[in-house]
Amino acid sequence: MNNITRDKNAFFDQLQLRQAEVESAQAHLESLQHQNTELQFQLRESNDRLALLKEEYSELMREQESRSRDPVTSADEVARMISAVEAKYEAKLSEMRRNIAILEKERSEGEADWSRKLKEKVKDLEDLKRVLGTANRSREADENIVSELKAQLAAVQDANRNLEQQTSVLPRLREQIQDLQVG
Repeated sequence: MNNITRDKNAFFDQLQLRQAEVESAQAHLESLQHQNTELQFQLRESNDRLALLKEEYSELMREQESRSRDPVTSADEVARMISAVEAKYEAKLSEMRRNIAILEKERSEGEADWSRKLKEKVKDLEDLKRVLGTANRSREADENIVSELKAQLAAVQDANRNLEQQTSVLPRLREQIQDLQVG
């Protein structure tokens, strides 16, 4: 019975450990989901900034075109100003594209990591369910053994009481035998 109780306690400890691991995995999963949401937000923000930069660029181009019609500014100066503005905004666009590419890469890596860890935790959970099923079957078997042992103990106690009753009669029987021998 001690071995069975020890095994049952070990299964219970293992079950609690697995449950803690599952809870930890769920917390990690929530963290990854939050991180994924944050990356998507940053990606949208970068796309919005890129759209604003494109709009600013278009405005400056229109401004340059209107200035180029102005007879005061020379064609070379206008071309130089347009080139400077284009270079400035091309650099900004290039940086934004790099940021977007980095964010998309981080998001896809995060999703892949999240998916892999989720699969691992689902497998762990299935293993835990299997162990729990085994522990339940073992517990039922233990309970059956305990019931049988209790029944055997009750039978032995009944037999012990009968023997005690029979032993309590022995001194009187001895006296009667001695009386018969004397008489």
